[in-house]
Amino acid sequence: MLFLKAAVRVLIGIIVLAIGVGARWDQTTRKAATEAALVDLGASVAAGLPVLSPEEVTEAYDGQPVFVQGELAPGSVHDPLSGLSLDAVWLKRTVELEQWKEDIDCTRTSVSSSRSCRYSYHKVWSAKLIDSDGFSSPLFGESEHENPNTKPLEEPTFVDREVALGEWSVDTAYFSGGFTDRGEVPAEAMSSADLSEDWWADGVYAYSRSDPAVRLRYSYLAAPTGRVSLIAIPRKGLLTLDEALAPLPLLVVGDADPTDIFEAAGGQVREPQLHWLFYSFFGFMLLIRPLARRFSALNDFTFAPFGRRLAMTAGIAALLTLAVGIAFPS
Repeated sequence: MLFLKAAVRVLIGIIVLAIGVGARWDQTTRKAATEAALVDLGASVAAGLPVLSPEEVTEAYDGQPVFVQGELAPGSVHDPLSGLSLDAVWLKRTVELEQWKEDIDCTRTSVSSSRSCRYSYHKVWSAKLIDSDGFSSPLFGESEHENPNTKPLEEPTFVDREVALGEWSVDTAYFSGGFTDRGEVPAEAMSSADLSEDWWADGVYAYSRSDPAVRLRYSYLAAPTGRVSLIAIPRKGLLTLDEALAPLPLLVVGDADPTDIFEAAGGQVREPQLHWLFYSFFGFMLLIRPLARRFSALNDFTFAPFGRRLAMTAGIAALLTLAVGIAFPS
């Protein structure tokens, strides 16, 4: 039994440690790639990017950075299921189901200290499936409180590929910045939408007439309208960016200078998050003692009083976590 517990602890420790080290490695490599791409782009900006209108961008510029200014022409996205159409870069459908929810109210009697629980059930709308297999058995005369195991409809994201500057399509990666409208499709847009016959709008939701236990809500990301300025790399009819630069705001609304756009984007390189540190630390905490038991020379540590052993384990885990940080510097 002790061996099994140790094996489980080691396995969990390895998984947690792998998550932490993997996250640190991924963040470090992504940041390095972004900084390297910024260096190359900075050299092009300093040398002077070609300043073009959409009509002046030709295949001769394919693969090299250019600066483009013009009127953005966003298209629209459409969900063929409900019929909802919206001027946006993307539209995501979320399916909510009316499901049973179990509430438990437990009290403890003062005489016998026994615990008595009362179970009640009511319907709620939820985008997450509520597992009803663990519900308590219904009392005599009550119906079963069963929830579906799967959603009856898919939850796709519809993407507008027609956002354009002149004859050039614009990569949707540009519109992840904070200058665009995004969030839940408002009630006004739902009520004015020309929905299909099987769906009707109430507030921010579209309800199914054929299955009253199903409703839809939508989130969206809208493109800016009007004149924009952007640093782009033309590729086969698409104004795009290197993947490492995609999270940076290299498109702005209105007229702007390419140097200003570049400098503002360089200040928004994402710093590594700290969750890798906690995963790595606790992964090492789980691994140290089981592994130390394998070496008789470490008996003083293995069989030390709990408080001292915990302090030593935390210290060693902290040093090993620091080593991971040094191995993958930010």
